[in-house]
Amino acid sequence: MKKILFLNHPFKECGVYQIGLRIFNIASKSDKVEYFYKDVGSWDEYNQAVKDIEPDFIIYNWHWDRMPFLRNEDITGRPNIKHYFVYHDGSMMKVYDKYLVFGAMPPSNVEFPEGKVALLPRPLYEYSGDYPTNVVPTIGSFGFAFNHKKFHMIAPFVGSQFDKAIVNLHFTNPYFGDTPGNRIYDIINLCYKECPPNVTLNITTNFMDDYNVMSFLAGNDINLFMYDVGMQNPGISSAIDYALSVKRPIAISNNMMFRHIMSYDILVEYSSLTEILARGTTPLDRFYKEWSTESFKASMENLFI
Repeated sequence: MKKILFLNHPFKECGVYQIGLRIFNIASKSDKVEYFYKDVGSWDEYNQAVKDIEPDFIIYNWHWDRMPFLRNEDITGRPNIKHYFVYHDGSMMKVYDKYLVFGAMPPSNVEFPEGKVALLPRPLYEYSGDYPTNVVPTIGSFGFAFNHKKFHMIAPFVGSQFDKAIVNLHFTNPYFGDTPGNRIYDIINLCYKECPPNVTLNITTNFMDDYNVMSFLAGNDINLFMYDVGMQNPGISSAIDYALSVKRPIAISNNMMFRHIMSYDILVEYSSLTEILARGTTPLDRFYKEWSTESFKASMENLFI
């Protein structure tokens, strides 16, 4: 049985970390290959993990500021191991044996070494928790607190479409993002300042595990993501993975980070929230099948057997 070492960085309050952990959690259900997981925060920890496991393959959940210690020669100097890379947003070294892309290919200006790209399903969980019934229309959103996600625009947008509504926002301080110009308390204050009187706004900021994130999303009638449409980022929003996992309706802005689920039926630029709600999960049904846990697990297994 092939041994696969999955390497992540050690800072859990990070979208790169979280999708890496989710990839491992789902893929490691395999009974055809053997997965090992390590958080590595230094070159010594990386080398020790490789020495301890002696893997056939290594999957690097690498980003330039998450594993800055990793060098090209660490990969090229181990020719007996196959080295796979989790693609995020264009930040990558060009020495891997394969580049793993999840959900949709990046824009054409992102260049991979020829013949080394594998397009895989998104890593969705299977949610089996509760689905509350809401008397008042309840709209939710979540993610790490970055300005480009425009959390402060959600309550005014909802207030313009409903006589009365509840907006639940859950955003957490990102390990790499609480910087001048992107402070979580500034985002919180702006959300309350912009909230209209016909909307009850609830904001929580504690870091939650995957199940509690999904429970939060399942408690909303629809989950809304209004990222800045002018922001050009070749990555994909992993917040959508959780929203898909709970099988509630989703509304999005026309931002390229949502290109993997993009359709007119769920774009707020083309439909009202009432119209998107009325369509239910029909525009999303194909993703539940194509990106199921079993489909994801099998697609990952095929990389190694």
